[in-house]
Amino acid sequence: MQEKCNISGVLPEAVELDRVVAELRSGGVLFVFGLGESGLEAALLARKMGACVLVYDESGGESVKKRASTLQELGIGVFLNSVPDGACLPDLVVLSPGIPPASRLYRRAFELDCPVVSELQFAREFLSDIPMVGITGTNGKTTTTELVAHLLTKMGYHVGVGGNIGTPLSRLARERKNWDFLIVECSSFQLMNSPAMKWACGVFLNFGSDHLDWHASEAEYFMSKCRIWNTTGGERRGALANDSLFAEAERLGIDLAEAGLVTFSLDNRHADYFWDDVQNAVICRENHRILLTATDLPITLRLRHNRENILAALAVIDRLGLADGLDKAFLSDFVVAPHRFEICDGVAKGVTVINDSKATNPAAVESAIKALAAGFGSSSKARIFLIAGGRDKKMDFGKLNPLLKEHVQEALLFGENRYRLAECWADATLCNMCETLEHAVDLAFSKARPGDTILFSPGCASFDMFQSYIDRGNQFKQALKRRQSNANPERQLASRSAV
Repeated sequence: MQEKCNISGVLPEAVELDRVVAELRSGGVLFVFGLGESGLEAALLARKMGACVLVYDESGGESVKKRASTLQELGIGVFLNSVPDGACLPDLVVLSPGIPPASRLYRRAFELDCPVVSELQFAREFLSDIPMVGITGTNGKTTTTELVAHLLTKMGYHVGVGGNIGTPLSRLARERKNWDFLIVECSSFQLMNSPAMKWACGVFLNFGSDHLDWHASEAEYFMSKCRIWNTTGGERRGALANDSLFAEAERLGIDLAEAGLVTFSLDNRHADYFWDDVQNAVICRENHRILLTATDLPITLRLRHNRENILAALAVIDRLGLADGLDKAFLSDFVVAPHRFEICDGVAKGVTVINDSKATNPAAVESAIKALAAGFGSSSKARIFLIAGGRDKKMDFGKLNPLLKEHVQEALLFGENRYRLAECWADATLCNMCETLEHAVDLAFSKARPGDTILFSPGCASFDMFQSYIDRGNQFKQALKRRQSNANPERQLASRSAV
């Protein structure tokens, strides 16, 4: 029997926080588990509202110690390399998104006799008067979040942006401004313990293999993201879903038939919102309204997955009742953030080089290879040299084999999981082991010829060798600059984003 997807109560039960927040304002006790940026901001917000705050973290790294010092200077108790012993019982536990379910801290949170919520849910209690749009998915979250914020700003609204995109929601709550809307990028880690966000509009963009080192199963990962559909609209009319999610749910034994979702699709004209290739327009099927004619899109938005992001963003604007204010010119100056299929010019004559460091899972690598196979940035017949590898998240890389076999000349593999990738892809393409990213770059250039493409699309987390995917992408570009300087010191590396 298939499991029913209960949109309003997936995973932990919803928590009524009004009473708890009132107690905290009167000096109640709040525990924050995890001292990343989100944990730091949750502690500062709780302190500002009058709570007695204690912070715990199982690590003692330099960045954690620095945040601990900031809190201790304010009189907040911080306990590193530690979990609470039960001598003091809190009124509420706030879990940082970086605390995995397998950790002692995570398990301890649910052993205490009190409600447990995410940093996202905690901050929401202090921003309940502002309409929030939540955006999740395996890929495309940041770009879609920025697209929605960009469109609303162009329409004259005052918009705040936060969540997984970089600014914790607790910081927005602590430094709140007169926003008309808040656009929040949400990871599955954040959503898993966020049972009552009550989004004005919630979007689930897509689903692929990822984070199986954190979640117990793909089904749990999927169901965590379903929390984005806990919306305030009647009959969940603000709950938006990519039409492809129904097939993914069926594969995982989850029934979405009664979820009351509003769908969008590039391919299915029976979806509530779809892309009409003939008119090059986004259509609302309900009354066949054209929301926007997407002619003359900048190069950054022409790839298939970005057209899907545009489609989702326009559906959000329509569900908010604001589509009449749209203008196709609004997209003309939208710029996608770096490290997303970023074309790096001037490195080697005739060789296309792409920095796709943001690709942290197989689905993102698939999108990049398909874009090149379709002729984006070079000939569709160009040989592709793929640089990949990093920290494994127990993902299924075997799904890429048919694509690799058809389009990838060689894979240059680096990072912790390079041997696993080589074993997985041995029958699909030639695999070369590299000790460092710079080694992989040098080897790729030694093999590439004019007309070829070097695609840096790691498909893995960056934390084995880098601070973040941004650091990884920057180091890739530094390696390109060193090569360019050695070849011709007069030239400068220019980059442009193309995702």
